[in-house]
Amino acid sequence: FCVGDKFFLKNNMILCQTDYEEGLMKEGYAPQVR
Repeated sequence: FCVGDKFFLKNNMILCQTDYEEGLMKEGYAPQVR
């Protein structure tokens, strides 16, 4: 669990932005940012 500006609720778990984005990438739904 990390402290930051953005949090996401997913599968009843609170994720910080980086964890959330990593989860999206693993699922194949991440937008192309870089």
